Amino acid sequence: MQSAGKIKAKINNLNYRQVFIICLAAIIIFSTLSPVGPNDLSRYLNIVSIAKKGSLIIDEELQKFDTMDKLFINGHFYSDKPPLFAITFSPVYYAAKLLNIPVYNKYLYKFSIILIPGIFFAFAMSLFYKEYAVNFEREKWLLLLLIFATPYYVFNRVLMSHALVGSMLYISFYFIRKKSRGLFMPLAGILSGLAMTYDHGAIFIFFSFSLYLLLRKKMKDLILLISFSLLPVSAHVAIVYQLSGSILPLNMHTEFFDYPGSVWFNSGELTGGLKHTTIQSLSGYITALLFASPGYQSKGLFLTAPILIFGFIQMIREARAIKLEAISLLSGIFLLFAYYALFSVASGGDYVVRWFIIFMPLCLPYTAGFYEAGCVLYMPLSLSRLPFISKAYGPSCRNIKVRGWFNFALIISLSISVLYSFISWLSGGFTPLF
Repeated sequence: MQSAGKIKAKINNLNYRQVFIICLAAIIIFSTLSPVGPNDLSRYLNIVSIAKKGSLIIDEELQKFDTMDKLFINGHFYSDKPPLFAITFSPVYYAAKLLNIPVYNKYLYKFSIILIPGIFFAFAMSLFYKEYAVNFEREKWLLLLLIFATPYYVFNRVLMSHALVGSMLYISFYFIRKKSRGLFMPLAGILSGLAMTYDHGAIFIFFSFSLYLLLRKKMKDLILLISFSLLPVSAHVAIVYQLSGSILPLNMHTEFFDYPGSVWFNSGELTGGLKHTTIQSLSGYITALLFASPGYQSKGLFLTAPILIFGFIQMIREARAIKLEAISLLSGIFLLFAYYALFSVASGGDYVVRWFIIFMPLCLPYTAGFYEAGCVLYMPLSLSRLPFISKAYGPSCRNIKVRGWFNFALIISLSISVLYSFISWLSGGFTPLF
């Protein structure tokens, strides 16, 4: 008991710089040594091709490692992932090439994850801890556990864009709220713009940021944010237009998936077009996105991170109290959810719908806020008069303390996160492709 108390005391004495080190160490130790599936393999082949040949064409790379996540455009194969993401990572591999280090190198692969997603994750979460630790003098351990209790951490350990986008969006919103002077607003615009090019779902979260500034009547900041976000977006659009003759994301062109052996062309799982034409189909899919549903492999948002239920409860509370941050974020998250509910079919065997990872870090302050508020859920007065309620909490009781349920959800969320981190670490760590 005494040793446990000492550990808790040490955690409560952590500062945000130490949290940065802890987060980065978690990426250094548990990041994978090679791709763990076709998704990150496709991104990796794109990066290698740019570093080796200065080209997005991956014909040569596919002879070494094949992936089903690819497009066929004008006689050549390309990754179906956003090109600017690969361009961002390619300098690491190009520098390795200049130093005569093989680009197919498990340590180089791991280093690139640590250098970009790892540092962004550590920086974003140190900002989260720095801002909210002042409200948790005796329970700072909660903030540290929350950092690792969602798929946001799990996906920062592999070469995927969704978690990196989540970090970029969190940092951007921190700058928008706290650091509107100097270069912080232009930097928030550039990070938000990059996020939108890496994952087009980030457009809806960028809408939240813009709405927040609009409601705060900060028009100068809004113009700066939008103007600087257009820099990476314009570069992305130029590249995509050159390849496809359209400004739509490459993976929204069904015709590019039409090639021999394609698993996607007739699958009905490509994003775009109304996917659910009946109430029954739509309601079943919404259930799958939130929890789970027969016929869908991916596990829903609250099944894999039940702790976020409390974050959304707190966000709704604050929105009802006319707090502009909560109103803005809920609006963007609702639009994102509606878009994917109407125009997509979740595919793959991932343990979470990856599209939702981008807003998970933005939910963490509200999840902590629910705990800070005393974990109180309000219920109608009529329910509070029921005999088993009034006997337990008193005849005038209008709330139920749910701290035990919060802690239970946190334990489940952490357990799932640790389990899937370990699984992907084994597949991409001890059995690397190269």
